[in-house]
Amino acid sequence: MLDRLYENRCPVSNVFADRTVTTAAMAQKFEVTENQWAAIETIVKLLKPLQVITTVFCGEKYCSISMVRPLLNIVIEKHLQPQINDDEIAQNFKYIVIQELKDRFKLNWNPSSVVSARQIASFLDRRYKDLEHEAADAREEIRTRVKSLLDVISEHDDDMQIQTSETKNSFGGLAFLYGDKGNCKARISARPTVSADVSRA
Repeated sequence: MLDRLYENRCPVSNVFADRTVTTAAMAQKFEVTENQWAAIETIVKLLKPLQVITTVFCGEKYCSISMVRPLLNIVIEKHLQPQINDDEIAQNFKYIVIQELKDRFKLNWNPSSVVSARQIASFLDRRYKDLEHEAADAREEIRTRVKSLLDVISEHDDDMQIQTSETKNSFGGLAFLYGDKGNCKARISARPTVSADVSRA
């Protein structure tokens, strides 16, 4: 809604200035100041990455649990890092959103952390198997956990084969988040495999 409002800034201002449409009292009450327009512009830009990642996560055709942690880290590292020209609104917004994302999705790793299903899924997805989005200590714990799970599976059924279907994707949202459509396309086109990745870990 804010995005549409900002896009229609000129028509809105013209309506407020037209006394045949808006009375002076109404214009004074509802008129948006320059500072308010600047604040709206800032908020729209800040919300854009969150709107895009929400759209990606809600896409029935291409979203999977393996994408959650990598994409959240991409948003934090590429779109929410403090900039020299950030005003007070941007600084506070970025700080609060980063803390909320890290807390809600448990993105921070500490010695007491437990390997989650999201982390395992990311490791088993060839696009994210290097676990670049995870802390160094977490990577080793994730690999160890996956190896132990595979050992348990092999004990019960030596013939079990794990297959992951290739997912199709439209590149719009992911290209925006990564900032590199070529890199995004390469990640998406990779077919996930498991046994080879684990054996190399």
